[in-house]
Amino acid sequence: MGHLMRCSVLSEELIARGWKVVFLSRMNDGTGLKFLQGKGYSVTSLGSEISLQQDCADTLEVIRSSGASIVVTDSYMFDLAYFKKLKKSGVVSLNIDDLAEVSQVSDFVLNQNASAKSLKYRNAEETQLLLGTQYALIRWELRGMRLRVSSIAGRARHFLISLGGGSDPNNTTGLLIQSLRQIGGVSADIVIGPGHSQRTQLESLCIDSQGQLVLHVATDKMGILMARADIMVSAGGTTSWERCCLGVPGFCIVLASDQEPNVRFLDEIGAAISLGWHHELSEEGVVGAIRSLVFDEPKRTKMRSVGMHLVDGQGVYRVLDCLEKRLAER
Repeated sequence: MGHLMRCSVLSEELIARGWKVVFLSRMNDGTGLKFLQGKGYSVTSLGSEISLQQDCADTLEVIRSSGASIVVTDSYMFDLAYFKKLKKSGVVSLNIDDLAEVSQVSDFVLNQNASAKSLKYRNAEETQLLLGTQYALIRWELRGMRLRVSSIAGRARHFLISLGGGSDPNNTTGLLIQSLRQIGGVSADIVIGPGHSQRTQLESLCIDSQGQLVLHVATDKMGILMARADIMVSAGGTTSWERCCLGVPGFCIVLASDQEPNVRFLDEIGAAISLGWHHELSEEGVVGAIRSLVFDEPKRTKMRSVGMHLVDGQGVYRVLDCLEKRLAER
């Protein structure tokens, strides 16, 4: 869902600027399509089983028939030949690429991660690299909450746990909940995706908590939840930059290898505390880390300041300004 979310952020602002947006999708899991349709986007399905060559041909046909002038790509499956064909069609192209494994000829390459500038991109001379957290794509509902976050409390009492919309096969969310239950005087909002592997178990835990724990499934209220949290526990993906934008102190967990540089960076600069890899967590270790931060107001205050300085919420405007400027120059 991370790819969809960041493309959705771009789409929302494009529509606000008067653009018509069409999503081309090869998803077949249902969840992604429901997300896009729930947002009211026009979605054209390309089919999940087609070849990359057919994908490109179908995409070029949509570009031609719709008169599209900007194309945003966000997938690890595209190759240099694909990008060259898009470029030849005359559109202004933006490719979102976190890995730098494929040579680039798009007009722009975007990587919003803090580690982006350390990657070795192979790009054409005219390709402009948009690298780093100044280009972080923050949802409008979160940008709007930036100045409405709760004050830093002397003792943290309310938590937010959100490890993304995946299945969470090791049920790291459950381990975090059990850890919180050992700490007196705290409450928490728990956010999961609809396909969480232990959803029924988590629902029972929250019901048994008598209001101490509240479970949210695929919520659209993340801005509100972040703004009222004293401490947040999240994964190291896009949510890392969202919580920085709102200055929410707390912990990050590595769920996948591409998140490790983000988590390490946030820990090093003091914007969050790394709990390490999800499969290495222990209840005892999590409880100790949480208890330490609950009473450390100065540390949480510093986390807020560092995070909000790192991500100001204006990244989507910077990206679209670049696209529109390039289009005007043609």
